[in-house]
Amino acid sequence: MRYAQLTHDEAAALNPEIAEVRQRWLAGQRWHADIEALRVVHPGLRTLADWLAESGAAALRAQLLGPAQQQAVPG
Repeated sequence: MRYAQLTHDEAAALNPEIAEVRQRWLAGQRWHADIEALRVVHPGLRTLADWLAESGAAALRAQLLGPAQQQAVPG
């Protein structure tokens, strides 16, 4: 997968809110999650690696490949 940053005009064409968030991000306004506090509120919170290992990888395969192609891809 190749990453390419959107220009302001490209972001605005998708949705004006996306362009606004992009501008705030470029200006240094970042979002931060307090993972430890979230784990207190949601003790079952999993890491991305745990989710992928438990069910996420299969769910993503199902979404991206469809049933016919899933059988051809090893677990």
